[in-house]
Amino acid sequence: MKLLLTSLAITLALSVSSVSAHQTKGQMISAKEIPWSKLGNTPIDFSVLWGDRAIGANGTYLRLPAGFETGSHAHTHDYNGITIQGVWEHKIGSKWKRLPVGSYVFQPGKEFHNDRCKGPEACILLIQQNHKGDLLLPEK
Repeated sequence: MKLLLTSLAITLALSVSSVSAHQTKGQMISAKEIPWSKLGNTPIDFSVLWGDRAIGANGTYLRLPAGFETGSHAHTHDYNGITIQGVWEHKIGSKWKRLPVGSYVFQPGKEFHNDRCKGPEACILLIQQNHKGDLLLPEK
């Protein structure tokens, strides 16, 4: 799991999708046109919709397969998350919360948490950050 999460962190830190890389004019993209990329050696797909995760503020879709759990992790900076598809479950401390479509999460930076996708379909999450994205793993 640690290798999976490390791979995820490296890939997110280095990746910007073609949707938004340094936009200067209006753009419209239907859901079917969104370009997805594999997140390292994980089963997670992602698409950066705006900004650049490696340097600052961004909005990114994450797509987790049904039944997938990320494992405990944290991020240096806060993020806002919204369930776009599926049933996201988020755990802060010892409490899991079921988050169907339209649900919202504020995840404080440096706070360890866990995520999983429940149900028959993949989960798509919109993650918005005001600062660059990274991944912190628990010390053993």
